[in-house]
Order: sequence, then C-alpha cells, then structure tokens
Amino acid sequence: MPALAGNEISSDLVDVSGGSFNDQYTLCTRLGDGCSAFVWSAVERETGERVACKLARRQSKFDWRLLVRTFQREAALLERISDHPSIVGLRGFFLGTQEAAIMLELVDGGDCQQLLQRHGAIAEGAVHAIVDQVCSAVVFLHERQVLHRDIKCENVLVSTGVTQSARLCDFGHSCYVQELGTSRRLDAFRGTRGYAAPEVSVSNPAWSMAADVYSIGALMYTLLGNTSLRLANGTPDFVTRNFAQVSTVSKMLLTGVLAMEPTART
Repeated sequence: MPALAGNEISSDLVDVSGGSFNDQYTLCTRLGDGCSAFVWSAVERETGERVACKLARRQSKFDWRLLVRTFQREAALLERISDHPSIVGLRGFFLGTQEAAIMLELVDGGDCQQLLQRHGAIAEGAVHAIVDQVCSAVVFLHERQVLHRDIKCENVLVSTGVTQSARLCDFGHSCYVQELGTSRRLDAFRGTRGYAAPEVSVSNPAWSMAADVYSIGALMYTLLGNTSLRLANGTPDFVTRNFAQVSTVSKMLLTGVLAMEPTART
C-alpha cells in the first residue's frame, strides 16, 4: 500500500463499532510532532466540534504492533480517567492497518512549552494556578494507582481564556503501579531529561509516585525560570535573573519537591 500523504486518511481506519474515521471527522491542521505520532486538529462532521487527533502511521523505523499496543493502552487508560477536569478528555479511538488515532479534547492555548516560547518566564501566580491543576490531576491518578511518568511542559496543555486552565496529556508512557517490574519494556523508560527524577534516570529505573512529584517540581521550575532544571549541590539553582522576582515561599517549595531522596517528596 502506498504511503499516505498530508491529511489523507485510509478508508479502513475505524472505531470499535466499525464506524469510519472519514465518515465522522475531517482532519485539518497539524499542530505538533512527536517521536512516533503527530497531533492534528480535526472537526467532527456531525457537531462541528473541533478536537485534537493524535495520529500514528505505520513506518519501517517503528515496531507497528508495539505502537498499536501503546495507543490501545493509552486510550483504555484515558477512558478510565479523562473525566477529571485537569486531564485531557478522550473523544474516541480508531485503528486501521496503516494508522492508529486517539481523538482528544482540543485545548486552544497549546502546551506550556509553547507558552514559554510566546511569553518567556511565566508570572508566579499563573504558574501556581497551572501547577495546582496538574497536582490535582496527579493526585487523581495516584489514587487510582496510575503513574504518568512523563510530566513536562510539552505534556501540559493550557487554555487561552481569562482563567488559565491546564490539562495533563500524553499518557503513552503511563502505567499502573502493579505493572512495575512485570515488563522490561515498561521499566526501560527513564523519563525526559530535565524532568526525570534521579532514581529513574539510571539503567535500572526505580519508578514510584515520588518520581511524578519530582517532575511536577521540575515543571514549576521551568515555568518560573524559562530554563531547564539546574541543580547545585543537589538543590535547585535560583541564580538566574528570572528567579529574582520569585518568592521565598515558592523557592522553598521547589527545594522540598526536588529533594534527591524519593522518601522526602511529600
């Protein structure tokens, strides 16, 4: 079968009931690129609602069966958790011989990395509002024994409204706590550099809820300082100019959350 181009979608991309993607959605503009998938905007034909489409296509450089399983896991997980107001909402899942697509709530402000690119370091009040919502989402996940494992600016979406609302997204590396140690593939993931806790940035990652907490701290640091996390003697480095305006309370919070020992992150 020839490679698909642009926003062309194959006719066999269907949902669990056999409904065709092309009958239900129109793919519009590409919003972002990932390692193995692209994010597009799309419009639901019946309602006119704008949504996001996380779309993967079969490529020789990726194990297609593994990619499909990852998409299926993410969609199944989102089906359980996406009713939380700070977790991106699931709209549907489609699978074909050449493509897999997860349909999601569209958050119009893009992600926090794009927010930094537009505005530079974010005001402390706005950062607290974003981080509070991410924390709420993570508490919800942890209560259900789910680890996100890849909290970072690119995986936090923000709205453009007067009230800064945030949505945690991209659950492709997420897992249930009870799965840890049962799959080499799961345990091989070491997080994203600049956000990953010390205990998972090693050859034998020790994943726990504390690792998600560390990543929230790294997210907060990055939003306040418009720079990747920098440590000095095991504690956050606040010498850059953007941190001059950050309160002592926030700096103390970051110092506690970014503690090197997992047991100290509460």
